[in-house]
Amino acid sequence: MIPGFMIDRPNIPRITIRWIFLLGALFVVGPLSSRVTAGLTAIDGSQHTSLLVGSNMGAGILATIIVFALCAAIVLPGAAITGPRRGMLLACFCLSWASWTTGSVDEIIRSLRGGSPVQTLVMEAVLVGVLMLLLLLAILRVGKVQDRGPDGLDFAAGKKAVAENLRGLVSLGGLAGLAAAVVMGGLVAWIFAIEPLKGQAVFAALLGGIAAGAGAHMVSITVADEDHPAPTITPFVAIALLAVIGPIAMQAMADGDLRAASFAGKLFPLGHILPLDWAAGGMLGVPIGVTWARSMIEDHKGESKGHKASSAGAMG
Repeated sequence: MIPGFMIDRPNIPRITIRWIFLLGALFVVGPLSSRVTAGLTAIDGSQHTSLLVGSNMGAGILATIIVFALCAAIVLPGAAITGPRRGMLLACFCLSWASWTTGSVDEIIRSLRGGSPVQTLVMEAVLVGVLMLLLLLAILRVGKVQDRGPDGLDFAAGKKAVAENLRGLVSLGGLAGLAAAVVMGGLVAWIFAIEPLKGQAVFAALLGGIAAGAGAHMVSITVADEDHPAPTITPFVAIALLAVIGPIAMQAMADGDLRAASFAGKLFPLGHILPLDWAAGGMLGVPIGVTWARSMIEDHKGESKGHKASSAGAMG
């Protein structure tokens, strides 16, 4: 045995299974998903298209359903075996591949030759948002009841957790967390979506997801209490809402002439992020944000207990 190098043999099968799912999402299901979206074409015959803004909306709807079905095929077994946290990571990999072969919003606008994609992008955002939330609920439903990450914090899973997520969404903490997630997630994404480049759009959605997850958790326990934080689904609902808000805000800020704004490079930054970009970035960003916020709160509680114990010892 090499000094300082030890292998935990009982964990080898579990680690191997995790890597099988990760590599399967990255190099099998992800590329298959990208082939589906790559088959969509714009009105001018180019690849400058989103899921629904193209030459055939029906084909786009079918492609969207297929992408999420392929994603679910590996995500749900992965979540059932390795936990919901890693299920969301697998979903991010699959959706990122599919997103990468769609066009950027400025190219999509120019391909329409004078038409506006806003109404169709809003419809696309609703479709993607609904499918994303259904996938999330399925991940929580089939996931291991306890999914412990390196920080030791859990994502609640199981049938009971799904019911609690839906009930908690309309609670005081859930609504406060939703408002905070929309504001914080939108602000951070707006700051970082500087150019309508695909990589930058997904990265901005990722950072927006982190802000949404952290904001939803921290604000909800401030408004309600520590025992009733915003449920896991809350920041994902915020991501779905931001996907709808982006195109509408882009249209409003362009004074009705999106084509001129696209050529001038003056499109509203939040509109640079397409719905599938939001879904891909959110599936990775939200768990990071929620876990970070929970870890910060746990650390603060631990420090408070330490101070109280020190004070009691000094008084004694």
